Amino acid sequence: MLQAMLPEYPNIKVAASHVAKFPGAAEDCRAAMENILLAHPEIDGVWGAWDELTMGAVQAVIAAGRDDITCVGIDGNKSTFDAIRSGGPFKMTVAPDWEGGVYLAVTELEERLWKGEPPTQQQFYIDIPIVTIHNCPPAGWFYGEWVEAGMPAEPK
Repeated sequence: MLQAMLPEYPNIKVAASHVAKFPGAAEDCRAAMENILLAHPEIDGVWGAWDELTMGAVQAVIAAGRDDITCVGIDGNKSTFDAIRSGGPFKMTVAPDWEGGVYLAVTELEERLWKGEPPTQQQFYIDIPIVTIHNCPPAGWFYGEWVEAGMPAEPK
């Protein structure tokens, strides 16, 4: 995913990458990030393929006292929102509407495939909002619940 986007952003240089080991991915990513910070002190950003991995890197960044590093991830879970609200290095995540995606798939299955009809489309697209400290839901809320309750989806 990241590799597909990098050609559009020639100023972004990848200093290092790490493939997480499971189980214990967050701890593994923390250890890897500690080593990356030692080998590449010039680093100023971290992208994680999902928030659990990013959280491990965030822990290493905090332990190193590096408040100049911005960390971003993908998932939008409650612990991520806690980290974003804290004002630390975890600055942004994207919060896919997993329930909305499942709803679209099940609806298509029910309305078309079980009736022997072809699908109306091959792909479905759902909104995947960017969540920062400016539109982060309060503690205990998932992003979708927050928006459904009528709270702001866009930054203030």
